[in-house]
Amino acid sequence: MPVISRRSVFSLFPLLILAFLFTVSISAQEAEEGGLKPIPGWAQSEIDLTLARFQEWKGNDEVVAVPLVSDVHSEPRPDPTVNGDPEEPDWSDAKNHIYIAQRAAALFGADFMVDLGDIGMNSGKPDSVYWRIAAQMRIYQDFTAVPVFFCIGNHDHGPDHAPMVSNRLFGEIFNLPTLRRGVPAVTGPDFDYGYYDLPEKKTRAFFLNTSDGAYYGYSREQLQFLADHLRLPAGWTVVVFQHFCVGTPLGAWKGYEDDHADRDDVWAAIVRGFLHNEAGETDGVTWDFTKNEDCRFAACITGDSHYDNQGTVGEILYVITQGFGGIHPNDMPDDAIKTAFDKSSQTLIDIAAIKPKTRELRIFRIGAGGAGRDRAFTF
Repeated sequence: MPVISRRSVFSLFPLLILAFLFTVSISAQEAEEGGLKPIPGWAQSEIDLTLARFQEWKGNDEVVAVPLVSDVHSEPRPDPTVNGDPEEPDWSDAKNHIYIAQRAAALFGADFMVDLGDIGMNSGKPDSVYWRIAAQMRIYQDFTAVPVFFCIGNHDHGPDHAPMVSNRLFGEIFNLPTLRRGVPAVTGPDFDYGYYDLPEKKTRAFFLNTSDGAYYGYSREQLQFLADHLRLPAGWTVVVFQHFCVGTPLGAWKGYEDDHADRDDVWAAIVRGFLHNEAGETDGVTWDFTKNEDCRFAACITGDSHYDNQGTVGEILYVITQGFGGIHPNDMPDDAIKTAFDKSSQTLIDIAAIKPKTRELRIFRIGAGGAGRDRAFTF
């Protein structure tokens, strides 16, 4: 990825401030408690169907529940009245489906929510980026029902030919507000990656940046952060959320099977070291998990690919959620599944649900594919 200059980053601030002030000044229906906005009846029906399956599976067990939004890829529109305005939402615009995910978060009693990246800032001219950011800010600005953590996607630095959004700017816009509300998450210095603990459920959830210094890749600093914070008390479970499915071709489109993320081998070595309570070092990153006891790695949950897939590679379970992005049939891997749907009358949101005590992971589908796209795993 080209180096992002300080000038290109900070010249965006006046536009962001103007866009944000303009959008928040628009009259909108008063939000419900927690910042929930109205959703259509068809969306509520889809949530209710999935909620019934989730509750039957949950029973009286302790569960970590996480709604996932991925690959919205929504076109920027230079008109705030259609930029995430809940009074007149265009449900064919994927970003408005975030309101549906927020509603699901409240109804499922979610612990937090994750946006897996690629919101749509690579489309159009560079000066359209601030409109897309303003829309995203408006959609989330009142939502306080559960914490939300954002993973940077490979298209979230702005137009591919002219990146203008740094990791720091992305982190300050999207993750920092959650911290300022008192949510006790721990992040890196730019707020673009971090973790969130659920002590009563003995679970640590990482949200990582897989476009850190490269189109796909990690910085050494981020990987050292991961290694340092995988040292855990006995009996804890870890789950990782990130945009790109690293270290395996499960997420690769046909013809791109040999693509990889910078330092994906280091990432995988750290996780395998965690699985085996080992110490190690590679590429300047060190780890020591020899004092961990009975700690578990549930899965690495990702978007990016625009299809559903899953598999265990090198002892690590990877789960990919389709999200809203498109893909040509010729690019589809043979073992992946793409569920077609009309966004104007159906959604596609997955709920990741973990039972730490029994080492179960379920993916519950709201909308497209229904129960047929639910998935079950053990770890």
